Amino acid sequence: MTKTAWWSAVLLGGMLLALPAAADPEKCETDCASKSSEVIQQCVLKCPEPSNPANTRAYQSCAMRCSERHQKEFDACAKSCDGGGKKKAKR
Repeated sequence: MTKTAWWSAVLLGGMLLALPAAADPEKCETDCASKSSEVIQQCVLKCPEPSNPANTRAYQSCAMRCSERHQKEFDACAKSCDGGGKKKAKR
């Protein structure tokens, strides 16, 4: 395969992957929220046990980091839903 043919295949593949997001940005954002929710759930499970009073501050700090990570994941994904422009809706 020549370099030109290889790059053409890569470009075509990228365009085909972008079509579902362009076709339905609301579904795309819903998928982003679902994916980023999985991220926060897994993250919070790794935080110290909140029922122990000695862990209260550590848990709050950990949960805040998880929340920030969740927001970054969502924003990055949602940005791809409308071609990198402004998002229509936020979670």
